[in-house]
Amino acid sequence: MVPAPNAVTWTRHTETGGRVFTTTMGHPEDLQVESLQRLIINGIHWAIGKEVPLQWAGSLPIDVPYKQEDEAERGE
Repeated sequence: MVPAPNAVTWTRHTETGGRVFTTTMGHPEDLQVESLQRLIINGIHWAIGKEVPLQWAGSLPIDVPYKQEDEAERGE
């Protein structure tokens, strides 16, 4: 199955019965968003065959070091 042209998340089953969850989201700043965290948690649970948790404790503290170089730092 081919994902939709602009899909940001999709799932599939492999020929051997495995499950695949994929997302193109995941920039360090994206990971701070509670709804994306929930999407990823749900996808992981689905992929490993575990029940998706109905209760959500809220946003997880994710501190992903990220520094975007500006043009001056790169010498442009």
